[in-house]
Amino acid sequence: MMAKKKPLILQGTSLEEQSVYNFMRSLLPNKTIVKNDRNILKGKELDIYIPSKRLAIEFNGLYWHSSNMKDDPFYHINKSIEAEKAGVRLISIMSDEWEMKKPIVQDILRKAIGIYETVDRDSCEVLEISFREGESFLQNNSLDPVLNSKKYFAIRFSNETIAVASFSNTDNNWIMTNYCERKGYIVRDGVKAVLKVFNKKYNKAKLPIAVSCDRRYFRGVEFLEAGFKEITPTGPSFTITKNFKKRLKFKESKQLKEADLQKKGFYKVYDCGKRRFVLDFNLQKQK
Repeated sequence: MMAKKKPLILQGTSLEEQSVYNFMRSLLPNKTIVKNDRNILKGKELDIYIPSKRLAIEFNGLYWHSSNMKDDPFYHINKSIEAEKAGVRLISIMSDEWEMKKPIVQDILRKAIGIYETVDRDSCEVLEISFREGESFLQNNSLDPVLNSKKYFAIRFSNETIAVASFSNTDNNWIMTNYCERKGYIVRDGVKAVLKVFNKKYNKAKLPIAVSCDRRYFRGVEFLEAGFKEITPTGPSFTITKNFKKRLKFKESKQLKEADLQKKGFYKVYDCGKRRFVLDFNLQKQK
């Protein structure tokens, strides 16, 4: 078996982590940015902490944050929960995301510190769009889009699509599979605007609508503002990596079973689970 190649380290910080720090420093040249903070979580390290924004950033290199070095499925999710309890928003970046989807990650970080253009829903129109147009937008603006949904809607401002929502359904409810805004934009009450059009066209029976978001990056504020109720989050799930450069989604098959992953040179990379929300129209009527 080939030896595992460790990432380059510069004074206790990986070069990639340093580039995240440099990016945040370029956005906040006059603000305090703490590296390797051990005060907020009482001894546990936060790679980057911005006190004025109550924002922390973890950079998770796949070599160090896979089951190769960290085999606790709850390591990342517990750290996220501890940060929340301390009143700090923790964003956890996987190294392959920074390498392959850097503009999208940078946009999430900009928005986390308030750098974006706000557009009011009353200045926009909502319309149904094609599968192809919806998927293209999501691929360019979402970190981990759910593809092959059934219905796609766009929020347009000055003839430009600045957000896309997609939906799929089961027998008993609808699932908002994606809600994604264009890099640089936040649509005020965008989820509400989409739901108004979607419900009128496809959900006249007012079936419940479920939605989730990645806890590593998002808080789901836009769903709460649209009337969703937060329910029990999921536990951690995992992707797999073989070369520590890229993660792959895992689906058990005859060729690759979970019990055989390490034997075949794969390592698990655990996430922070998902926040889950539901919009139940019957409960709204009862209030």
